[in-house]
Amino acid sequence: IRGLYSPRTVIILKDPDDAKPTERLAAYTEAQVMIDGKATAYVCQNYACKLPTTSPAEAVSLLKELQN
Repeated sequence: IRGLYSPRTVIILKDPDDAKPTERLAAYTEAQVMIDGKATAYVCQNYACKLPTTSPAEAVSLLKELQN
């Protein structure tokens, strides 16, 4: 994901052990949780999110779709 050039993209990291600071900043992240204890990507655009994924390759693919 770091290698993907996407200047209009915001990436928010939420620490599962201390989620409150992120949830105060971006309240909508409260409902976004890890799946099976794995890092989970929620790719959203215009207030709608795709299904979450734990696959880094799928997360990159979803982000690339937004660029088209």
